[in-house]
Amino acid sequence: MEHRRHDSAEALPGVLHGRAKDRDHRDPPRREHTGARNALALRNDPDERRGNLGFTDGVTVQEQWEASGAGAVHNTPTGAERLLLPPDNPLFKDVRVRRALLHAIDRDQLNATFFQGKAIVAHHVLHPKELGPDAAERTITRYSFDPRRALGLMEEAGWRRGSDGVLADAEGRRFEIAYRALTDDAEQIRIQGAVADFWRDIGVRATFDNVPTRVHRDPRISGMYQGVTATHSGGTVAGLFRRWHSSYAPREETRFIGDNSARWNNPEADRLLEQLEGTIDHAETERLLGQFAKVFTDDLPTLPLFYNIDVVAIHQNLKNAWPRPNSSGPNSSIWGCYQWEWA
Repeated sequence: MEHRRHDSAEALPGVLHGRAKDRDHRDPPRREHTGARNALALRNDPDERRGNLGFTDGVTVQEQWEASGAGAVHNTPTGAERLLLPPDNPLFKDVRVRRALLHAIDRDQLNATFFQGKAIVAHHVLHPKELGPDAAERTITRYSFDPRRALGLMEEAGWRRGSDGVLADAEGRRFEIAYRALTDDAEQIRIQGAVADFWRDIGVRATFDNVPTRVHRDPRISGMYQGVTATHSGGTVAGLFRRWHSSYAPREETRFIGDNSARWNNPEADRLLEQLEGTIDHAETERLLGQFAKVFTDDLPTLPLFYNIDVVAIHQNLKNAWPRPNSSGPNSSIWGCYQWEWA
């Protein structure tokens, strides 16, 4: 397809762009790093006008372009990568268990290993580039990497290590959980292995139950799954209500349709989200977001890991172009295109 105009969804000459893909609506494999949701790469080769850059490819382009002065590569944080813990699974009922599972994960190490330290560790689910994070930092509970604290919390919740090192309760039930990632997401699977190793160190055993995207997309299968699931979602203020209010939790009567994939049901969180929907005052929005972040981190319905990265490469000849500031999505590759100029 020839690219002619820049006031529409078409790109300028020399543009290689990759449409942002949500994890649930992604073309089948080949990207090394699916945590990098989108790429907008600008080159002069007319035969390379569309495609996707993963994180690894982005690093390569950045090295080449910095050396030649051809352009700049931006790593933009998007939604939080997190682990879903089904609320109706008895293993996860006790908040001390959920807190222990997060304390056991060295998220700084995940960032260094898989993102070269370029990602932002997620301590809540508010987007780092929107309203709320400053207020959240003053109120939230943090769960730093602390295996001893993690094991202590598990013991408080009634779990003790057996002779084989695996945690068990007073009835002899072992703490063994299924953990699901996508078979066509190589990076997610590598992170799955690292997280399982961290959990093993405190006596939690995870068995992998990976499925292809087409299975994960099935609302009933996902809604009834009782194991841990890796997922990704945006954290923009506009999307908080539908992602976290209990009325959006998938249920049997709604055929498991709903964006509150954690199935979080917290009356205080609902109240704060309803108040957020009804205010346009900047200071009040900040205050409510800070309170919401505190409720989230106190209850910990999911385990936030890090903010995924959009890799955005912009050629030096494209003027007035910048990365989408706060999320991925289908419009990332044409963000602000009405202001683009090809010099």
